[in-house]
Amino acid sequence: MDPIIKGTGDIIIKPYEVFFDPRRGVSVRYRYTAAGGDAALLSVESVAQLAGWQTRKLVSPVLSELEVTSPDAPEGIAEIITDNWQIVGNEVNESAYYAPPMMSAVSLANRTFIADAIKQGTSTDEAVAALGADANGIQFFKELLKGQDSYAVGQYVLRHTTNCSASSTYNVSDVNVERLYTTAQLLAEVTNGSLWIQPLPTRLVTKIGSIYSVTPPDAEAGFYLWSWRKLPSTETKTVGNRIEINTDYVLYLWSTLRYYLAV
Repeated sequence: MDPIIKGTGDIIIKPYEVFFDPRRGVSVRYRYTAAGGDAALLSVESVAQLAGWQTRKLVSPVLSELEVTSPDAPEGIAEIITDNWQIVGNEVNESAYYAPPMMSAVSLANRTFIADAIKQGTSTDEAVAALGADANGIQFFKELLKGQDSYAVGQYVLRHTTNCSASSTYNVSDVNVERLYTTAQLLAEVTNGSLWIQPLPTRLVTKIGSIYSVTPPDAEAGFYLWSWRKLPSTETKTVGNRIEINTDYVLYLWSTLRYYLAV
């Protein structure tokens, strides 16, 4: 016996529901029903799935229902955008010639001699004789011979993540990319309430302000700046058709011959 179907086979649009999650922002759940099977709902379902939206369907020969969850709010519902901030640790390799303890322990004259000796293939006996009583210099020379010509250096990275809907035009994040910020310039940018929904919190401002400074050797002081280099942003589509925009500011002794200063 065929089921008795009451009502129209056309789509009926139910009231929508609006949800907010700190990770995903706003999402809207739309509900569509149609009498009979799901034939009338297929076109709506297809468009939603092609857009990357979540769908859920209940199919019945009497009454079928389609749920579509979208990050794009209808007119009158404000877009929710979140800002997340992190200070993360990174590690890079530096030339062993610039290790601060070594530079303090071995004189400039002996460091210059060691660099030349390595280039010229000077024997260990000859180098030891030339360095005399400089035990630190002799050890440094031996380490270089063993290939220990670099050392690991930790660095700080300030990472900002904006989470917004796929249709948002907020925060392109690409101003001053590949330029150098002094700490004062960085803090002025990341605490500016007109630029961010949630500016950098006080706790992280305090941490940045307490990071020690590194200075270049006196002879090169005019060519390096202890500063934050702003990297190009990356944008990633995530769960719920949301977009995450990530921007890193990397603290380092950057060369002013290779990078412009932030403006």
